[in-house]
Amino acid sequence: STAEMRVVLLAELRKKPCLLILDGLERVLVAYHRIDAAEVRDEELNRPTDNILDRNACDAIRDEDTDLLRALAAAAPSKILISSRLIPCVLLNQASQPIPGVTPPLKLPGLEDADAEALLHSCGLKGTSADIRYYLKTYCDNHPLVICVLAGLINSPGPHRGNFDTWAADPAYGAKLNLASLDLIQSRNHILQAAMEALEPASRQLLSTLALLSGAADYETVAAFNPHLPPRPEEVKVPGKPEDGWLWERINDETKAKWRRQYDAALDERKAYELTLHEWNESGSVREAPQRLTETMADLEYRNLLQYDSLEDHYDLHPVVRGFLAGSLNIDDMESYGQKVVDHFTSQPHKPYEQAKTMVDVEAGLQVVRTLLKLGHRQQAANALTQDLVGALLVNLEAHVETLTLLRPFFHTGWNWLPKDVDADTASFLTNIAAVALSECGEGKQAIGAYTTLMDVNLETKNWRNSRGILNNIAENLSRQNRLAQTLRVSALFLDLASASEDTEHIFTSRLQLFAVHSRLGQYSEAICTWRRLDPMGRQWRRSTYRQGDAEWCFAQSQFWQGRLQEGQISTAVTIAEQDHNRTTLRDLHKLRGSWRLEQGDWALAAASFTQAVTMAREARLVDAASESSLALAKVQLRKLNGDEARNEAQRLAQLHEPAHLILAQLWRMLGDLDQAMHHGLAAYTWAWADGEPYVNRYELTKTTELLHELGIPIPDLPPYDLTNDEPFPWEVEVRAAIEELRAEKAVNEKA
Repeated sequence: STAEMRVVLLAELRKKPCLLILDGLERVLVAYHRIDAAEVRDEELNRPTDNILDRNACDAIRDEDTDLLRALAAAAPSKILISSRLIPCVLLNQASQPIPGVTPPLKLPGLEDADAEALLHSCGLKGTSADIRYYLKTYCDNHPLVICVLAGLINSPGPHRGNFDTWAADPAYGAKLNLASLDLIQSRNHILQAAMEALEPASRQLLSTLALLSGAADYETVAAFNPHLPPRPEEVKVPGKPEDGWLWERINDETKAKWRRQYDAALDERKAYELTLHEWNESGSVREAPQRLTETMADLEYRNLLQYDSLEDHYDLHPVVRGFLAGSLNIDDMESYGQKVVDHFTSQPHKPYEQAKTMVDVEAGLQVVRTLLKLGHRQQAANALTQDLVGALLVNLEAHVETLTLLRPFFHTGWNWLPKDVDADTASFLTNIAAVALSECGEGKQAIGAYTTLMDVNLETKNWRNSRGILNNIAENLSRQNRLAQTLRVSALFLDLASASEDTEHIFTSRLQLFAVHSRLGQYSEAICTWRRLDPMGRQWRRSTYRQGDAEWCFAQSQFWQGRLQEGQISTAVTIAEQDHNRTTLRDLHKLRGSWRLEQGDWALAAASFTQAVTMAREARLVDAASESSLALAKVQLRKLNGDEARNEAQRLAQLHEPAHLILAQLWRMLGDLDQAMHHGLAAYTWAWADGEPYVNRYELTKTTELLHELGIPIPDLPPYDLTNDEPFPWEVEVRAAIEELRAEKAVNEKA
């Protein structure tokens, strides 16, 4: 797995001097976190910005990559050579200077004149050295890609094939490009345009179609867009026999005769289609199409417009070529080629999305959505983004960042505004998905803004079902932000609205939400009363509302906080979560089991559980700071990390986006650094205090208090909860009014 390879890689780099080259590293940065990342050109990066979240465009998209880059900077005695259009922030300090271990970057120019000329000659061209060097330097900036494309253009069939001098001087060929008045980017695009114009129509069609894909393609995919293949006859489906219909015995003879005539006519159409299809398959053009495709692909490779990766056995376009093609297609061609892409990937068989285990399992669906967005068909793109596909992204794969990338084109004016160009229901659906993904990415405030927009719409239309779902999501979001007083208030409001609406499904989920927050606050008597009401309700709810295993995980966590957890409770929850592919909860269960074993002093079993949690997080390109820190703690106890290694790991963990302060305090105390232990212990206490008594993280607050006493550190005097600082949400009054209205209607109905 990726997580295992990272450990092995760093060990190898530190064991002996190696040279590791990372080319095109900018692709892991926020600036490329966009749906058209594969076709972004250099000139678009003058002012890189992040249009997904409020992040620095030079940050890594994933914290995991930030962590790895930081580790690589200290991977002596090896050297790491990075090429990137942008400098990753993690390699610079606050003064924008390279951190220790990083050499100041060099601006990479084009090739040396002699190398540029040699490259052109290697493509089979001849000509005067001085003229070649002047031309390549002045009009191509000695850019290798442009040189190769230029060579392919000069090598095209014609009177000057392979001869640079005569080609450049001929007004009908090289001289007509008139590059003297253009800047370097314009010159490059002019050369690319000339290269495209020199292609046969079929070659341009194939190249343009591939440019609409989001990445590399295997041969079978390329063959699906074979421009030499004549249009396939439109399919006529096999008609069903009227006698097989359930109405057949209930209709009169006249209608039966009519239906038989219609069936016979449809059957004749099907037979005609089968004959046409047979003739199509046997036609010379169809038989010759594969060979002609092979020739076209070879020609495009020879012209350096199509690239082949022999290791991956895939074909791809250079980003500059892809970007040029995607930006130069006319509307009719874009529509025609794009529809072929949509039809191809729509027809691809795939296992149910709810069974997805990797991004490959959902790639066909994502390609359809991306292509429809490029065509400007936003409603169709949204329709293709089905509930099952979204569920796979958010639950099975934890692909929250990818989800936001996919959704961003719908939200021109920001996440707080409903998308345009789609119907009202679709706009609400997309906004809800965006809010969930924002929350999972730690962008709680933006998520609340999106939920508030949704709540306003649904309260206005009195869509109580959607309003209940939004309340549930808001409560979960507030919980992640450690805003416990508001979490409890919104959870109670959610239950009141669900009860007033007599919605059994949401009554269950709201009770589960209340159980979780009562347990977190240490209000265990209230929690157990709520559990006794929700547990008998069963678990057979819609997957879009409830994920199997969530209730069992909440109960196990509550038992752990009370010191009553048993292995059977965790095992049962794991089995249920695995059956539903509930990846997030499964990862949380491994973390919970590790924490339980850690408290028991069973370091080996704790390390095994935390290793599973860390691996699952890294496989989803997430960072689980608590599990990573706990794993380091267990490894120190098992003597799998020596003193220096442990200190380096503790320092790394302290630099994560949201450090696990309580665990780090325990780790530093174990390593004998009391100053660091005190620093993280006080930070842990502040976090555990949350909104102030009684809205505190009771378990963590108790544990941190014990640790501070052991360290001899005075307990901080923090203020209790202040109601005056807790302003209600703008929609709370309307929700409470809606609850009273529903209760009144219910009373009237009962009286009637």
